[in-house]
Amino acid sequence: MIVLAINRTDWVVASILGQQVSRHAVVSGAVWLGVFLAVAFAAAWLMTVLWRRFIMNDNAGKPDFTLEQLRQLRDRGELTQEQYERLKEKAIDVMSTGIV
Repeated sequence: MIVLAINRTDWVVASILGQQVSRHAVVSGAVWLGVFLAVAFAAAWLMTVLWRRFIMNDNAGKPDFTLEQLRQLRDRGELTQEQYERLKEKAIDVMSTGIV
């Protein structure tokens, strides 16, 4: 069985069967392992938040259609005037607030 211990600034790998390991070294190693895991978890969380904000929302503030496309659909009769007005207002809201 291998124990990872920190002795001041040096990493010491000791075998319990072959060498004595002080309690302080084991506790110190456990503390540093906890710190490392906490930092790794925080970094993973931060990367997830940034990924969601910047990668997943790269279309934020952009409607799925342009006003010109809406006009063409209305002019061809594929949208009623009521549908056109509703979608036009939605597109304007998205462009002004950036919220889809």
